[in-house]
Amino acid sequence: MPPKTLPYSNIVHWYSNYFFNPSSPILARAFYQENYEAGMHIHDFYELNFIIQGQGYHYFNNGCYEIGKNDIFIIPPGYWHGYYPTQSIKLYHIMLHKNFFIQYAKEMSLLPAYPILLTMEPSYGREASRYYLKLNDKQMHTLIPQLEAIAVLYPEAADDTAPMAHSLSIYILSYICRIYKEKYICTSNEVWENSVSRNILKCINYIQEHYGENITLDKLSELSNVSRATLFRYFLKLTGATPINYLNAFRLSKAREMLSQSDMSVADIAAACGFYDSSHLNRFFSRTYGCTPGQHRKLMREPHTQQQIKE
Repeated sequence: MPPKTLPYSNIVHWYSNYFFNPSSPILARAFYQENYEAGMHIHDFYELNFIIQGQGYHYFNNGCYEIGKNDIFIIPPGYWHGYYPTQSIKLYHIMLHKNFFIQYAKEMSLLPAYPILLTMEPSYGREASRYYLKLNDKQMHTLIPQLEAIAVLYPEAADDTAPMAHSLSIYILSYICRIYKEKYICTSNEVWENSVSRNILKCINYIQEHYGENITLDKLSELSNVSRATLFRYFLKLTGATPINYLNAFRLSKAREMLSQSDMSVADIAAACGFYDSSHLNRFFSRTYGCTPGQHRKLMREPHTQQQIKE
């Protein structure tokens, strides 16, 4: 049996500048590790982990999940996680700077499952499937050459390697999104490509662009050209969350980002993210993350004070 909790890693908070030079155009890095074990830690970039061999447990978002060969984990910024091996774990890491998704927003928008897989908070939607995928041997073997190619570029860190690293990362993301789509979305006769599903994606894009505004079910129903009941049913099918839960999740993700990266007051962040006031944000934030926005800001900037915050 795995331990109930993991100790903290030697380095608790991994910042983007450990892997990404601010003056460099490189926004994607990868490396390979054997005998992998990691205490609880947190980072401000996206991390994709590909388990090549071994078994163990992944502690993530207050849960503990059994892991093994051919598993993929997507770790969004700002989430505590760690690994406890029971058999020697070999894996590839891909680190993606948050600006990667800004620079390649157009390419990402072409991936049908991208809004569901890489923009939803893990606290909402399909808790297990949202950040975890189980591949078969053939699928993982398809990805390994791409992972190896990015890892080879890691020691060089030369600016002229950025286009190749980014192209390979986009290929890997598109492949993962396709697997997710086939596994979790195309599971019935309601085909993904139908007009209702495409219109639901329009609603998701609208939420991501207008999250600070007053967004109602009536507005989303109008955008998708379906009744509120149909909107609710299809939105839940495609994302694993209701429209309002998805909206709140996205607002919270933006609030977390602003708390970590700006000096805006909690009240200003609440207003910018579409909450009524700071009390409204506090309630949602505490219920979801177990701490207040102010405590989260302190934790992200002074990670070693976590125990003090909990006490």
